[in-house]
This record gives sequence, C-alpha cells and structure tokens, in this order.
Amino acid sequence: DNRLGALYSCIHKFIDLRTQKGCKDTVTAVMTPRSPRAFAAERMVADKDFVRNHLLSFKPTGNENYGQAFIDAKSKIKESEETVVIFLTDGCSSDRGASSITGNLRSAMGNKFSLVCITLGPGNYGNNSTVEAICRAGGGTMKKALSGNELGATFKQIAIQMNTGTFGSLKKRK
Repeated sequence: DNRLGALYSCIHKFIDLRTQKGCKDTVTAVMTPRSPRAFAAERMVADKDFVRNHLLSFKPTGNENYGQAFIDAKSKIKESEETVVIFLTDGCSSDRGASSITGNLRSAMGNKFSLVCITLGPGNYGNNSTVEAICRAGGGTMKKALSGNELGATFKQIAIQMNTGTFGSLKKRK
C-alpha cells in the first residue's frame, strides 16, 4: 500500500497537465500531521518540481484535524480570486468546524469557490459522512479514490476540466 507515493505522483501529473497548458496556478499545500502542522507551500506558482521541493518531506502521522486544516487554508484564500480547494483525506477525523468554514467560503465567494473532496484508499474510514458534510456545505463534489489509478484518473479529470474552463467556478462565463 503506497498511497503516499501514488498521491504525490498524481499531484505531480496534475500540475504537469496544468503547466503544459500554460497555467500559472497559485498553490498552497496545507499539511495536517499531528505535529508540527505546516504549510508545505504558501501561495506560490506551481511548477514541475513542486512535489519534490515542497511535499516530499511530509509524512502522514494520523490524527488529522479537519477544522484546523480549513482554518489554515482559509487564511491563504483571497476571496476576490477564483479558488479551487482539493481536499484529500482518508476520512478519519471529526468536523471541528470545517463544514462551517466551507459553507462560509461558498457564501462569501459564490461561484468563485470550488471544492473537491477526495477520500483515499480502500481502507478509508466509515461512510465518510463527515467529509460528505464538509463537501456539501461548501457546494463541492465528493469523490472516492480506492486505488492509485482511480486517484490519478480523478486528478486528471479535474485538470482537464480546469484547462477547458468547465470545472466548477471556472466554467466559462457567457
């Protein structure tokens, strides 16, 4: 079970698809290991070395805190900018205010805010009702990725939709 390797590979491919299209995405990566909590990257333009330079040093430790993760993410979001939040989890935490935060972001930003919640791995916990509630509050889309291939397909689909302007808040305006 190399979920972390599969995850990093998928993120790399996602960024590669976006940069090949000429996109200059501003990225923040919030990591919520038990301690220390950290930003792997804060509002920087993603490039082909993003995963190697910013994510590889983080190892999962369990005990994620969804509320704190969304507090941290919200602190980096500029409400005037179109924003896509991709929330990756194994589904093992309580809400701790995350639903309220995603709901408030959706209310404040409207269609400029898009949320995709992805639960990872065949061992993801329970029925993921907590993650579903966070996603629903933010007007998001819920996905499950039981394998590295499914995760890769999900990331590729998101990148293609973003590239073509058919994804959530990035839909072309008439």
